[in-house]
Amino acid sequence: MIKIANKDNPKLDLRVGSGLAIPFKETFDIVFASLALHYLRDWNKVFSEVSRVLKRGGIFIFSTGNPVIDTSKSIKYKGNKIKVLGLKNYFYDEMHSANWKMPNGKM
Repeated sequence: MIKIANKDNPKLDLRVGSGLAIPFKETFDIVFASLALHYLRDWNKVFSEVSRVLKRGGIFIFSTGNPVIDTSKSIKYKGNKIKVLGLKNYFYDEMHSANWKMPNGKM
């Protein structure tokens, strides 16, 4: 995918990395991670890395719940438990928020 993205967007600086070792020395106003954190075991390491690359006063935007999973329901069908998608309204807007402390204790 990165080869395709680089070919289609040659002026962008695209890099492959991990939240456990962010491949940037620069700092940023915003760090964005959509539907990725829940795959990583060490959130303290991720938050440390994000803190390292965020400018002072920068923001970290991330999501942890997958809306497809959140809109599915488990049912029994012919004796088997299966997941059915779309039983809840996928497009229902709902905001969730939480305060997270960085490993250094700052919010």
